[in-house]
Amino acid sequence: PESSSLNRFAVIKPKTHISENVMVAQRAYLENAWLGKGANVQEQCYIINSRLEGFDITAHGAKIIQADLGKNVFVGFNAFLRGRPNSRLTVGQNTIIMPHTIIDIRKPLTVPAGHLVWGLVANENDLEVNSISLDRLSKVKTTLFKGNMIFEGSGAGFVSIFKERIHHILEENGAFFDGKA
Repeated sequence: PESSSLNRFAVIKPKTHISENVMVAQRAYLENAWLGKGANVQEQCYIINSRLEGFDITAHGAKIIQADLGKNVFVGFNAFLRGRPNSRLTVGQNTIIMPHTIIDIRKPLTVPAGHLVWGLVANENDLEVNSISLDRLSKVKTTLFKGNMIFEGSGAGFVSIFKERIHHILEENGAFFDGKA
């Protein structure tokens, strides 16, 4: 659509769907990808055999293979998400995948909506150790120890500011463009 921005140095292979207000940056690679309204694919991202429902951010260097993302999912810098053809990875809406997270599965896995995920995740047990609901994180007032993560500070502050930052990135990259100048 005219409202989408595809950098001339991005690679867009066949069977790729681009919806309205999508931004694809230079050196991104899309193959058999479905990008819903307002999706944002930044520099050096790979999205292969995957579906992003919309208003998703794939930050610089992130890779998404054989996965389905709900709306408003943030995939952090250099994160690596890989399902398999018969073992899809599903990420629920309003989820934050932290930078440098690796999710590499051999059996189907669903990340529940509204979660923060970090570290190395290969199965359900790893997901339990390396994730927390954003609601639960919002209740942290001082310190939280979970798996290899130590969080210190205001959970509510972190969640609020992170969501504001995601909204700002989408806004600046045209995800909410209404067709008017």
